[in-house]
Amino acid sequence: MSRFQNYYVNELDDTEIKQFIQKQLSIVSESDLSMKIIEVIDKPESQAYKEYLRSPLLLSMFILTFKQFPDLPKSKNKFYYNVFDTLITKHDSLSKRGGFQHERMTGLQNEDIEIILKWFSYLTLF
Repeated sequence: MSRFQNYYVNELDDTEIKQFIQKQLSIVSESDLSMKIIEVIDKPESQAYKEYLRSPLLLSMFILTFKQFPDLPKSKNKFYYNVFDTLITKHDSLSKRGGFQHERMTGLQNEDIEIILKWFSYLTLF
């Protein structure tokens, strides 16, 4: 897509993933949660998600999602949907105090954004 530029971020290794989780959750005094997340991602069945967790941005999104969906689903499709659902519906209430909600400048509902994301994902696949 001509108006986009690609930037590359170095992947985190397994040790850096754990350090990142601990650092992010120590800021908000949730070290118990960091231990639970690390326990889940260390399970053999979680290895399929390591590629996703190596990106700092995606790892941050996973940390937010884990509070709502603490079990990793078998299907990556369901995993990505859980991340999307958390970010679109719960991000403001999880990251801001007092029930803050960003104003949606587009006027789009969650379902509309989901349709756009599906089309964008489809187009970028090719």
